[in-house]
Amino acid sequence: MHRFRYWIAALAALAAGLAVLQFPEGFVRSYLGDVVVVVFIYAAIKSLVDVAALKLAIGVLAFATLPEILQFFQIAERFHLTGAMRIAVGTTFDPLDFLAYAVGTAAIYLLDIMLLGRRASPASALHLPRWNSRR
Repeated sequence: MHRFRYWIAALAALAAGLAVLQFPEGFVRSYLGDVVVVVFIYAAIKSLVDVAALKLAIGVLAFATLPEILQFFQIAERFHLTGAMRIAVGTTFDPLDFLAYAVGTAAIYLLDIMLLGRRASPASALHLPRWNSRR
């Protein structure tokens, strides 16, 4: 049941991402799309495996920024990439994409540690010891 929350979050992010694609090129499609994609990746991974929130956030942020770094160094042009590889790497470097990825990663990380990651009792969510009423 615990991972179900992450499935819901991933599906919500996927729906938001599909909605963003309906917008013409511009702020919403470019930057909000980048925010939503990292939320989707984080939630999808967390729905499948139990991994520490901070480690996952750092990994997702690194994964998301890798194509942007490759774009900065113009890898697609230098290696004459075509088709799916060219799409995956991308061709247009935008430093604001780093900010969008960071905002999305921070948002889902905070949502995770504050809401999604909670278990049955508040004590376990806060990593506090449970006090046994029987002594």
